[in-house]
Amino acid sequence: MEKRSHKALRIAAALALSGAPARICPAAVYHVYPGGPTNIQACAALLQPGDTCVVHAGVYGERVTTAGGGTNGAPVTFRSEGHVAMRGFRVNHPRVRILGFAITGHASPYGAFVEFGPNGSYGELSGATVGDGIGISLPDVEFHDNGPANDTITSATGDFLAAGFTTGVTFSVTGDPALLNDANLQVKAVTANAITVADGQSLVDEGPTNAYLRVLVKGVLFDDNGPAPTNAATACLIVSNTFRNIHYTGLDVFGSGHVIAHNDISGLNGYDAFRVFGAGHRIARNVVRDCPTAAGNRNHPDFVQTFGDNGHASYNITVEQNVVLDFDGQMGMLTHDGHPDIRDWTIRSNVFARVAAQMNVGLPGAVIVNNTFFDTTRNTGHPVILTSNDSEWAENAVVKNNAFADCGSLPDNDGTRGWYTVDPGFEALTNLQADHNFVCGPAAQGYPSKPGFAGVETNGVNGGNPLFLNESNVLGDDGTPFTADDGLRPMPSSPLHGSGEGGLTIGAYASVVLTGNTPVAYFTVSPASGYEPLPVVLDASPSLAPNAVADYAWALGDGGAATGAVVSHTYTGGTFTAALTVTDTSGASNRAERTLHVHPVFQPGLLLYLPLDGGAADVSGRAHASGWTGPPAYGAGRLREGAVFDGTATGAHVTVAHASDLDGTPGLTVAAWARKQAAALGGPLVLKHTVYRMECGSNSAAGYVFSSTSNRSVSAAVANADTNWHHYALTYDGTNVQLLFDGVPAGAPGALSNTLAVKPDRDVRVGENPWGTNFHGTLDEVRIYDRALPSGEVMWATAPHGTPLWWLDVHGLTNGSLAHREASDADGDRMPAWQERIAGTSPTNGASVLRIESVAALSAAETVVTWQSASNRVYDIYRATNLLHGFAPHQTDIPADPPLNTHTDNVAGLPGGACYRVRVRP
Repeated sequence: MEKRSHKALRIAAALALSGAPARICPAAVYHVYPGGPTNIQACAALLQPGDTCVVHAGVYGERVTTAGGGTNGAPVTFRSEGHVAMRGFRVNHPRVRILGFAITGHASPYGAFVEFGPNGSYGELSGATVGDGIGISLPDVEFHDNGPANDTITSATGDFLAAGFTTGVTFSVTGDPALLNDANLQVKAVTANAITVADGQSLVDEGPTNAYLRVLVKGVLFDDNGPAPTNAATACLIVSNTFRNIHYTGLDVFGSGHVIAHNDISGLNGYDAFRVFGAGHRIARNVVRDCPTAAGNRNHPDFVQTFGDNGHASYNITVEQNVVLDFDGQMGMLTHDGHPDIRDWTIRSNVFARVAAQMNVGLPGAVIVNNTFFDTTRNTGHPVILTSNDSEWAENAVVKNNAFADCGSLPDNDGTRGWYTVDPGFEALTNLQADHNFVCGPAAQGYPSKPGFAGVETNGVNGGNPLFLNESNVLGDDGTPFTADDGLRPMPSSPLHGSGEGGLTIGAYASVVLTGNTPVAYFTVSPASGYEPLPVVLDASPSLAPNAVADYAWALGDGGAATGAVVSHTYTGGTFTAALTVTDTSGASNRAERTLHVHPVFQPGLLLYLPLDGGAADVSGRAHASGWTGPPAYGAGRLREGAVFDGTATGAHVTVAHASDLDGTPGLTVAAWARKQAAALGGPLVLKHTVYRMECGSNSAAGYVFSSTSNRSVSAAVANADTNWHHYALTYDGTNVQLLFDGVPAGAPGALSNTLAVKPDRDVRVGENPWGTNFHGTLDEVRIYDRALPSGEVMWATAPHGTPLWWLDVHGLTNGSLAHREASDADGDRMPAWQERIAGTSPTNGASVLRIESVAALSAAETVVTWQSASNRVYDIYRATNLLHGFAPHQTDIPADPPLNTHTDNVAGLPGGACYRVRVRP
């Protein structure tokens, strides 16, 4: 561990690029490394307000308890750098931030991976992955009584080791129906197919049968010192975390004023997502998905639950804009059980789709408004049940503007189920405000009305196609809730549109387009931006109309037009507005537009660009046909790789087929980097016969240019009698021909006039002269322009790291010198522009960055490294088992597989684990 002052510098290793710039670190930043001289807990003991403990990638068998907290404006921070696996935190102090971490492996029953004690107010947990707890559900579990000791639990199909069971772990066993061996037990020994329980813990012979074995560990727990909200932490943030495969409650909330938002929760194995007590909490924008029950778990899971028989208050709770999807349990269980301060919950603008069972509401002051219930309660009658008995009284409830589409248990022949009801009856509940709700039957039956709902509400909407955008894709292609492509967003001709109280759209979403009961033109564009030439698919399949769609008419924005529901089109550089007009069989039509941003990939006037990095493709954006004649050869280039030529008359070379823009232009620049194999050698660099030619010799360079009326040759003595890299250029400005060597004019200019000659029967040849021998050495970064670049631009690589001027221009980096522009960090991701270009990332998008996303141990012998990748790149992985000894090459030449590359490392025999670095080669 090391402490760095605010004056200290360290290299940003996550950039993983040689030459990365140093950056200034904050004061009192401590660093913990796997296998280092200290650990996270020791680091925690040093932290003062404002300090940060940075934990570097690795596996740590620690559960950390805070030793101190922060102050307002100066929190204590624990931050992971890369994939850090550890066992969790106990926060006993205020203003502690936990950023990142893969939190798993905690094995203390009835605890939690992350616990906030009563004094842990104003804490934060964000960016963490929490879960993968210890547990397994199996259909063939057998229990064996082996006498006074060594009783065993076996399964022929399970793997107890893979499920996380280890010696000393205390676990629970249940079955459904109940087992004779329901108990809490401790592991004495374990193999893949057998657990031996601790001596004195007797089992009885039973099975094979369904059984669920697990260690009961919650995701997050707010601990308390009593039933009042003031006896627990206040105002904590639990945001943007992933909770998965947890074998107990996802989040157990006490205290007051917490915000729990933007979390992704899955795999709860039959337990509640949220159990909420206290006051003033906001649970918002979370996604709870893919939560089947575990066989043998007799618990009935709830998305959200509160109850009063434990003596705790629960009031002024807001649950809004959450998505609950494919949840095998209840939407909620909210009961006051006689407690006066279980009250005043707001359930607003949530989406419940394919949830097995209802929401029971038995507390006063419940406001249930603008929710969308779709295909829910397949094993119960109504999505919302308001109770009216002595211990569960839902008085003063508000149920308005909710969409109940295709809900209710099947068969639903009598149409009396699928919205809300009051138990034991409407007349028994006082002050119920229920109106403006939408109810319809299943799509397979044509979204029929429900006879049982008829006349229940003055302004209720009974039956009709809700015209959701895409019912089969609830979260849309982006997987993010409450964005424009969410599948349960209604079209404007939907009966939900404008039918709610106050003219609002019923349900959790506003309509896609507010155009009334006309056809709705809606289409997706994939991709919506990129570099030219950009092939795009425009898909109007989501478009809807009250009558059948008769015609799809496209104006593609670049002068093109098309018809049909799905259109493919290729765009060149520019900003375009594509428009779709949908016309139905009645002649009614509707129009929608999307904007596409297609970036040009060439500087104005750049005709040809051959980087010669593992290929001979033209990346100027003009897509000239280019390639090797003969077997390609590559070596170290001036930038990354270069093309190697053998100097023989028959050796391989690069050819670019004639195109109309490669001659006949008013001006010219031909430029290339060259390194000769021997000092006395030379040869042709770039040639288009009787149009332009550039070559080098020993202590010399030469060129010629043919115009439409005459020609001019030039030569110069230059200091190239060596095997170093040099830059050569030949320019023509319509008046003079000039050689440049290493960016400086060389020799006298030669007079010439008129446009270049046109030779359609001549290809451009790189490294070859058909009437002589090839260049002997390596060429790199070949370019041809239709104008004469000034000497200050022609050798663009005189900037420190060789970033092309055109690339900087394309990305809007136009201020300052070339060196300043390529060193800029416009998006603040700590990668300067020159590194972004090498990595294939965007210099103006902070989320586009080369970095290791995770390092995950699959087993003691396998580790998976995952990193962001870009097209047409090659990656090398470096590994360190002891950072004092540095990184060594581990795996090279890994092709890009964007957007994420993975590599599995066999790390058997590395007891301390390993650290990784990824390097990129375009």
